[in-house]
Amino acid sequence: MLQLSQLEAFLAVAREQSFSRAAEKLYITQPSLTARIQALEKELGQVLFTRGRTTQLTAAGKKLLPYIEQALSLIEEGCHAINNAAGPVTSISVASTPIISSYCLPHFLKYLRANTNLEVSLRTGTSPEVVHLVESGIVDAAFANANFVKVHRHVSLVPITEDDVVLVASPRHPVVVQGSVSRRALRKLPIVAYIRDSAFWRPVEAFLTSPAVPHPNIILELDNFEAIKTLVMQGMGVAFVPRLALGRELKEGTLVEVRINPPVDFHRYISLFYLRSREENYGIRTLVAAMQSYLNTNAAVFHTGVVTAGDEAGQEIYG
Repeated sequence: MLQLSQLEAFLAVAREQSFSRAAEKLYITQPSLTARIQALEKELGQVLFTRGRTTQLTAAGKKLLPYIEQALSLIEEGCHAINNAAGPVTSISVASTPIISSYCLPHFLKYLRANTNLEVSLRTGTSPEVVHLVESGIVDAAFANANFVKVHRHVSLVPITEDDVVLVASPRHPVVVQGSVSRRALRKLPIVAYIRDSAFWRPVEAFLTSPAVPHPNIILELDNFEAIKTLVMQGMGVAFVPRLALGRELKEGTLVEVRINPPVDFHRYISLFYLRSREENYGIRTLVAAMQSYLNTNAAVFHTGVVTAGDEAGQEIYG
């Protein structure tokens, strides 16, 4: 008899194209995963995967895949239907990157609390990590940078806002007096960097390096943008910082945006991710509707984190 764990194992291997990655995704050991696949193949009398340097579906596996996807989706929908039958869900688990949770979500969560009956639990991680939590069903939704993740077709994505990465310096820094800086000159300036093995820093690193200058002049490497901004304000160097994290400093003039000549585009796209099978879930519907309503009147607050006179919570979304 087919078991649910076997179907989940099959789908994970088919999507990840790797037994080791699929085992990690399911939080089981690779031998346990292999045993489930072998039991499924024995039950069906068919080999479902080719084993070698890469793991691919056989012809039988390709035929089976859409049926397994549909079956698991229907099972999940049934579970949610039962859960929702007793009344609206009032709690929802959300994951977010540290940047989004620190600079975008505080005002939105306050708005959500005032205008809905949702109670939100929040955890943080990198963009790939929080989207993986959604795919695994560990959290209901995630706010992340779409640039940094590969989204499976069973995950819905709602665009929220755009962000870019800007070069900033103290208003007393010589480069501010110059008005702009070339890429070549920038490589020689003292730079306070965000952690260099992060998805945030990789495009910046690629921009700064060249065969002639393989290592830019990074004097400090930190994992906290508040600390980075403080050091830059004290004149320690220049820094690349998400515009989301700079609303107050740019407005008050404690930091100044430095133009790079020629310009470089570091645009990032912030989105809300959730499983397609949960689109009718009360918590997801309420969260999406509240976000859309909030952005209609508070887009600037979400994008900069700065509240100005007249920024107020909107009308009630759901009772």
